[in-house]
Amino acid sequence: MRSLAAKMLPELIVDLLRSTKLELGEARLIEPHQANGVMLAERSDTLRLEPGQTHMTVRDYGNTGAASVPNTLDDGVRKRKIKPGDALLHVAFGGGVTWGGVTMRWTTNLTS
Repeated sequence: MRSLAAKMLPELIVDLLRSTKLELGEARLIEPHQANGVMLAERSDTLRLEPGQTHMTVRDYGNTGAASVPNTLDDGVRKRKIKPGDALLHVAFGGGVTWGGVTMRWTTNLTS
């Protein structure tokens, strides 16, 4: 039986793309809640994401709960995977059977 997060992750990403009129290929990085690396890899296959389009940090940091999205964003910036003008998708799941997402366009390079 698939978890709610496994079921909702592709739907959440598709809804975000539709509401922002972005195409999947325009998203430089998709940075999901990092609770389960196997599930994230499977959902990346389901959505037919390009290799590296999903930025994963669960192997490095484990499940950091609510901090996983900002931790993953920080990791992407530090590893220079994010550049000015890139479209980013952030999706997360939380307590109380909640979920949400946001798209953003990165505007600055914070690393020297």
